[in-house]
Amino acid sequence: MGLCCLWILYNFVASTCLCRRRPWYWWYCFLVGYVVARMEGVGVERHGYILSLGVLPTHRKLGVARKLMTAVQNAMVQEYGFVYVSLHVRISNHAAVNLYTKILGYEDYGTTIRFYDDGEDAL
Repeated sequence: MGLCCLWILYNFVASTCLCRRRPWYWWYCFLVGYVVARMEGVGVERHGYILSLGVLPTHRKLGVARKLMTAVQNAMVQEYGFVYVSLHVRISNHAAVNLYTKILGYEDYGTTIRFYDDGEDAL
């Protein structure tokens, strides 16, 4: 007998095509960013949680992360009516902290001590 866990996952990707004249040639396209999110909590405590967000270094500061985050947040609010979305971010990742707090408007609700496997704290 096995156990089953249901996670509602959201996945969004951003891609770009090298050949602008023929964008239907999928082999000229490549992934430049992604976001993965899931539902957490039970009952009234249900909310969205961002598991991972990544953008290629060559495509950072172009609004890719903002667009991905906006898409996943809107999907979670529209489909499940989540009131908020949460995430954890490494304290040492200043670029990500800036993105989440200053650009996307996330609020800092404190530090989670030794959140990551290497012992680093998370906001």
